[in-house]
Amino acid sequence: MANMTGASTSSHRDLYRDGTFKQRQLMKWRWAIQHRHHHAATNGATAISTEDIVFLNTLLTTLSFYRWVGNDFNLTKIGRAVRYLADETLFGDDLSNRARILLERWDNGNFTPGPIEDLFDDDFSSETGEDSDSADEGVVGSAAYRHVMRGIDVVLSATGRKTYMLDRSFDKRSADVFGANGLAVGDWWPYQICALRDGAHGSRMGGIHGRVNSGAYSIVISGGYEETDRDYGDRILYTGSRGEIIPNSPQVAPLTNATMSLIKSYQTRKAVRVLRSSKCNSRWAPAVGIRYDGIYRVMNYEIEEDHEGKPYYQFELQRILGQEPINTTRPDAKERTDFARVTGK
Repeated sequence: MANMTGASTSSHRDLYRDGTFKQRQLMKWRWAIQHRHHHAATNGATAISTEDIVFLNTLLTTLSFYRWVGNDFNLTKIGRAVRYLADETLFGDDLSNRARILLERWDNGNFTPGPIEDLFDDDFSSETGEDSDSADEGVVGSAAYRHVMRGIDVVLSATGRKTYMLDRSFDKRSADVFGANGLAVGDWWPYQICALRDGAHGSRMGGIHGRVNSGAYSIVISGGYEETDRDYGDRILYTGSRGEIIPNSPQVAPLTNATMSLIKSYQTRKAVRVLRSSKCNSRWAPAVGIRYDGIYRVMNYEIEEDHEGKPYYQFELQRILGQEPINTTRPDAKERTDFARVTGK
């Protein structure tokens, strides 16, 4: 795509009046996003309807496959509008994560049409690219690594950055299921996208996967809120999605779609899968990667305040009896060795 970096001096309304069909369509999409963002910012996340979320998700998919012409991206400033959707406090984890993935692709100068679903970027640097390549070749030869990375394609960019993508032909398991969903306590993966493939967690990056109307299917403890999260193994105090309270709204604490799904789980008493990431500062965390530690029930929730006096929702989850104990031996020595050879960590 040519000339993607030039600045525009055209009025947007002039562009809509005098521009090409594609430019007019992009302006309509931009205004549609801005209108919904203004509505949510004024009235709170609950003002965004299910129809709005479906529309915005469909629009992100359309933009991910869009064939750009000339300088249309900069002229229409559609990227600025999509940046509004990256606010999880207004649009929820799933939609905001998809927006961030698409924005990262554009920020890296990649405007090639392609899916944004099922992407997970690992922060390999160009300095370690050669070592990672040679390590990959060795580890991919092991049966254990081939199994855990099945259905995952690895694409290496010119700068040495690796992108992990689900093979579109691979029959991945749906994560929109309550309960264990066929998983065994101790199941381990090197990357979150592998857990997504196996139906453990339905988000590539988000910590909560669920639906406002039915509840949370799964959560990942990843250390994002170390100040307020508490992990006692069988009992967890888990922080809902944080954010700013909408001015002049009746909200007492930020109430995102992800947080509302956990509140729904408290009401329905349905089991929630719990995964722990090595990034969380907990004695129960795996040494590397991400691990499934069983099903829990949301027993209670309260509105607490952090050290700055900002309110947030805190959920108490209790591990359901009758399961195998948390398997802290996973990943085992072989899995840790494979992980180190692949990542250089």
